[in-house]
Amino acid sequence: MVRVLVVLVVIAAVCASPKPAPAQADVITVRDSCTLVDAIMAANADIPVGGCPAGDGSDVIELTADVVLTAIVEEDWANSRALGLPAITSTITLEGNGYTIRRSDQSGTPDFLLIYVRETGDLTLNDVNLSGSSTPVVPTLHDSAIINEGRLTLTDSTVTHNDTTALLNSGTATITGSKLSNNDGYGLANFGPADITDTLVSGNSWAGILNYSSLGPLTLSASAIRSNGGGVGGGIITYGDNVTLSDCSIEDNTGSGIHNEGTITITNCDIVRNLAGSGGGVYNNRGTVTLV
Repeated sequence: MVRVLVVLVVIAAVCASPKPAPAQADVITVRDSCTLVDAIMAANADIPVGGCPAGDGSDVIELTADVVLTAIVEEDWANSRALGLPAITSTITLEGNGYTIRRSDQSGTPDFLLIYVRETGDLTLNDVNLSGSSTPVVPTLHDSAIINEGRLTLTDSTVTHNDTTALLNSGTATITGSKLSNNDGYGLANFGPADITDTLVSGNSWAGILNYSSLGPLTLSASAIRSNGGGVGGGIITYGDNVTLSDCSIEDNTGSGIHNEGTITITNCDIVRNLAGSGGGVYNNRGTVTLV
């Protein structure tokens, strides 16, 4: 009888022991069966997805090769947007290691945008290239390779050759050591606080920067706004208050270097060779400009 009781106790203890929790990773590496789409879903929800381990709070996703996107994976019906990657809803750092995320240029690939950071999202993009964003119709102000409604940090990265604006910010954006270049739209369409340092905004077809922000400052330093088109304000068009430019160059744009209808302070900036019918350097239309 004693032996039977011991066996029963051992069996009961084994049965009662909890099942091991799914593996969680500090770093989710995109390779083999772990795709970037699955990695973002795993990081957002803190659960395993496909070949990717579960995220765990704030996550790092690491690229080991270029990523070519071929399909729509999410649709933002409220804004008529198709997305090639899941929207960012958590805190994620994407270490690009110099690799590229792009929409495929193969015939039959649907049109979609690349990255959407929702209000709850906090995305850091390090050393990554983004290209190929497109829409099925003529792009509007609200179509962009990156759409940020939360927090975005863009560092040592390039957003280029998109058939849309490079970055639409209505959250908080910090851009450092990056390039927003050769996009069929604006380099930056800004509706929120933005800090830009050591960055090149060039070759964008509408204008370099469009700024409507009254919710926070736009600060640009040690950066160049160069060779953008647009007619009205090829370099910077601003309707916002609290805009500060310092140690910058605004040159060779088609349209005014700066078209201002807000409040702007300019310190130690070269504004040269911008071509416009009037106000080729700075065109101030009912705004306030302070030159330091």
